[in-house]
Formats: sequence, C-alpha cells, structure tokens
Amino acid sequence: MIVIEQATLYYKQGSADKVYRVTLQEVVHDTFQTIIEYGRRGKPLRRQVAYEGDSFDTAMKTFRKKVHAKQLKGYSEDELAEVSQTLATDFPTTGYFPQLATVVALDELPDMIRGWNRQVHLQTKHDGERRIVSISPEGEVAASNRRGLGVAISPRVEAELQGINKLIGGFTIDCEDMGDQLIIFDVLSWQGNDICHKPFAERMLHIMCGLIYDYGDPGHEDDPLLIDPGSIANSEQGILAFASYARHNNEEGIILRDPNAEYTVGRPNSGGTLRKYKFVESATVVVGEINTHARSVKVFVRGDEIKDESYPSWEGHEMGNVTIPPNYDVPNVGDLVEAEYLYAYPDGGKLYEPQYKGVREDIELPDEYKSLKFKK
Repeated sequence: MIVIEQATLYYKQGSADKVYRVTLQEVVHDTFQTIIEYGRRGKPLRRQVAYEGDSFDTAMKTFRKKVHAKQLKGYSEDELAEVSQTLATDFPTTGYFPQLATVVALDELPDMIRGWNRQVHLQTKHDGERRIVSISPEGEVAASNRRGLGVAISPRVEAELQGINKLIGGFTIDCEDMGDQLIIFDVLSWQGNDICHKPFAERMLHIMCGLIYDYGDPGHEDDPLLIDPGSIANSEQGILAFASYARHNNEEGIILRDPNAEYTVGRPNSGGTLRKYKFVESATVVVGEINTHARSVKVFVRGDEIKDESYPSWEGHEMGNVTIPPNYDVPNVGDLVEAEYLYAYPDGGKLYEPQYKGVREDIELPDEYKSLKFKK
C-alpha cells in the first residue's frame, strides 16, 4: 500500500475541536482508494472509503473535492487556528456569527409570553439564506453565512449599502439574502460601534431611524434593501393572528423575539430569547445512498448522542428516500441537504412527503432524530 497524497485539516470553534484527514493511496497495482478519517481531536477517528477503483483521476478528483469542501466550511491545516481566522474563501468575513432560533410549539406560547413580560416581537421567517453583512466607514462590504464563511452578495445590494453608508458611517446587519435583495431583521453594530449588548428593540431603532428618516423609507417590495420591522404582540391570540396572516401570504413561518434581549451567538439547548414557529417542517439530512433506479437519494439524520463531530450516514437514522427535481443536480453521498416534510413517522419511520430544497453548504451536521416533528 503506497500513500500518494494526504491532507489533515482541523476545525476549532467554541467546544468543537475536530480533525479531518483525507488519504489517496494505491492499494495494489492500478487500484486506488480515497480514504476519509474524521472525528473529535484526541479520540479514535472514524473511517470511510470515499472511492475505490482503477481510476487514478477519479481518486484524485475525490481527494481534492473532499479537501476543498471542508476548507469552505472553515477547516484549516493550522491546528491552532480558530474558524474565524481561517475561513478558506476569497471573500472577506464580518467576524460575526449569527444568533440562531429554537423551535417553539403552540402549547409553549403561554409560558414563553409570561417569561418575556408579555412582550413578544414578531417578524416573518423568510425563505432565503442567512447573512450577516458589514460595511466599514470607508465603504468596504463583507458578508458572512451562518457558519461565518465569507460569501458574495449581489452587486446591486452592495451598491445600495455603499450609498446608505455615506450617511451612517459603518454598520452591521443581520438579514436574509433573497438573491438581489437583503431583508434586514436585526442590527449588530452602528456607526462603527458594537451594539449587540443593547436590547433588540433599541437595536432596531438604529436601522429604522437611520434608513427611514435619514435615507428614505423601509424599502419597497423590489428594493435592494428591505427592513422587516415586525410588530409587538401581548398575548397568544396576537401571535396566532400574526401567524395566520403570514401563513395566508405563503410565508415559511414566523420569528418570535424577546424585545428586551441582547444579541447572543449560537442556539441554546432549549428556550432562549429567539424562537421560530414554522408552518412547514424542514430538516437538514445527510445523503447516505444514491438510488440508481430512480432520481432520488436515501437520507439520514444523526443519532441524538452525536453532538459536534462528523460521522458516516449509516450511524444515523434512515429517513427514507427524497426525490430530486429535474431543476436540481443530484447531490453526492455525504452531502448535507434540506428537505421539507409534513411529519415523520415515529419509532424509526420515514419522512412523509419530503420535498428536496437543495444542498446546505453552511451547516456542518444534519439534524438530530429527536428534533423532527413526528406524527401523533
């Protein structure tokens, strides 16, 4: 057995401390393997054969693709570096990571409202890609996805940001990227000053006053920047009325915020000051097998005991097959993809009526089995 090429990458962020090794080797004459080993640093690594066959070109292509995919997620050859220091893209990053919402059920609303002093700030949950966007006083724009990776934004949006910045002098917004439009729903810095420690209601006043009174208005439906100011509810009935209106407009769901809470990065294990109530369920799943007889893939979610490291799909829970629409490319084994569904059957059942929504490049792990919505 001859090792032809090997790459060892590291991922360090918060409590996550992982290693990922890819090896291209010749097993016997003209038989090649691309091997993946991965897991938590200092622990035994799991092993997976990504390719085995007589094509050196395919083995090398697999090797490079696996390495590149991990680098895009923040993995680095520098074993001491934090993810925010080593994001391997050609785009600048903001240095911010997003606050993530936990799911709230209808029967949890009364307790949540009482805990938030009967004040809930409601916004629409938009079906785009999460972005944090910063612009310096000098007009330099940086955008990050939910994993902190630097990404590109629309030139149309960037030009609009630079025009606004001449009046404000540097700011950072949390928003949803809809393609040629950003929908703004939070503010993290203003005029060069970090304001994450301020209450949400106060943070939003900056963007509302800065963009409406100084620059014009919160935006028309087709403008490059659109503010989602939301509204305040003081009761469960007020929340349900807002949700009914959003559902009528075919929105994905609603976001519920404690208006007095500061901006905290990440998602708590439960509760928290940022919640989401979704009308359509969705799950991030991992592709474990491509069905050759049909344009579909077999998908898995992870076991509840696996918290912060990659793992092979067969160690998770199989959730059935997902059909790939003709306007999407068929994903690869090991890809994380998004699937909408009505519910999951309990006791090891499958997703009911799953619909494929594309590959997720901004997420490291599939969802936990216990996080799914099960048929009662």
